[in-house]
Amino acid sequence: MKTRKIFKKKLFLTLLPLSLFACQEHTSINGSEPKTEAYYLGHPDEAKVVTAKCKDFEVNAFSALTPSKQKIWLETTDGINCENAREANATSNWNAYQKSLRDAAAKYGLPEPEMTK
Repeated sequence: MKTRKIFKKKLFLTLLPLSLFACQEHTSINGSEPKTEAYYLGHPDEAKVVTAKCKDFEVNAFSALTPSKQKIWLETTDGINCENAREANATSNWNAYQKSLRDAAAKYGLPEPEMTK
């Protein structure tokens, strides 16, 4: 009987912070309006910041959501901004890599590598 009380108390103390977290309002990651991938391509520094915030959110809060709530979140302004910033950041990184290949080829007088997309 005593172990049952201890178990209930521990269970309550474990679930209390989780329930408080679920009820709190999530702060916006990057504004109230969704921004396009083209916007983030034009603002690569902002895309890096938003991508970092999104990675932090995914590790901490997103992973705690149920799959249905995760799907709903992906359709919110923050979810759209995260996806667009992530894609723009990846495109910028790829373009920088391709530029480094072209620069290296030009340095040694080699033909430029073919561009793939």
